[in-house]
Amino acid sequence: MDAPATQYQMKLTRSVPDLTPREVEIVRLLRKGYSNKEIAQELGIAVTTVKWNMTNILGKFEVQSSRQLLALLATLPPGGSREWTMLE
Repeated sequence: MDAPATQYQMKLTRSVPDLTPREVEIVRLLRKGYSNKEIAQELGIAVTTVKWNMTNILGKFEVQSSRQLLALLATLPPGGSREWTMLE
């Protein structure tokens, strides 16, 4: 019988949502310090598309800003999920 998840484990599971491949790329570039304009240029997409994806990413992580997202990602242990591994 499995032990119930701790509060930390539940929060960690909830904090790392499934991301689309495009969202993973955007977050990877954001973590490297790229601006929305630079992300758009790197991926060959419009800045408005980057902003739309960022809105979706922030909603999935339940944060209000890219700074909060970066702070959250910095607290997660490596190997915690497929997305985290891809973001490193």
